[in-house]
Amino acid sequence: MLFDKQKRYRFLSSFEDSMIQLELQEFSDFTHYFFPLSITIQEEFVKTDFEKTANPKIGIFTRLCNTKPLSPFFEAFRQLLRTNPSAELHIFGTGDPQQEGMVDEIRALDIESAVFFRGHSYTMVETAVNENLTLTWMHSYYGIPGGFASFDLCTTKIPQLFWNFTPNFSVSYNACYPIFEVETSFVRQTLYLLQDPEEAQKL
Repeated sequence: MLFDKQKRYRFLSSFEDSMIQLELQEFSDFTHYFFPLSITIQEEFVKTDFEKTANPKIGIFTRLCNTKPLSPFFEAFRQLLRTNPSAELHIFGTGDPQQEGMVDEIRALDIESAVFFRGHSYTMVETAVNENLTLTWMHSYYGIPGGFASFDLCTTKIPQLFWNFTPNFSVSYNACYPIFEVETSFVRQTLYLLQDPEEAQKL
């Protein structure tokens, strides 16, 4: 969305002051009100069964739009299929994958038979556990998870790997939420977790 950045704005978010300076750096006049993020742990929706499976399922929860690109994930998944051809990629989120060009993209990569657009999930945590996702791939910006979805999914204990979508911003490795910007490393870590249930459970 395009804003007239010269106007005065009032923002409400769960970003700390140090993050606000970065997030709103293009705005010249604003007031920010801190509203802490609230997460409820639903103990009935926790992944407890970590086993190596012949058909691993990777999940992505995001809006399908051009501001949240999926191209790096599609390319990583194409590489992943070379080693594990029975893997599946399930994408949950609102939006039209055909209109956004994603259907054409996965067809060009020849991965359309293993990629499933599942539509919006109203119960994301429940869906992730009931679908028995092996792990999730998520967006990352400025060295942190890129959306509240990743924090909600943390409560399921399903491991998450992140791709850095911030240009010219290098990230340091963080064991809690591993962020990658090199495709081979991202794919290698995904395969490692798919093949080693103990490591997946640790993450």
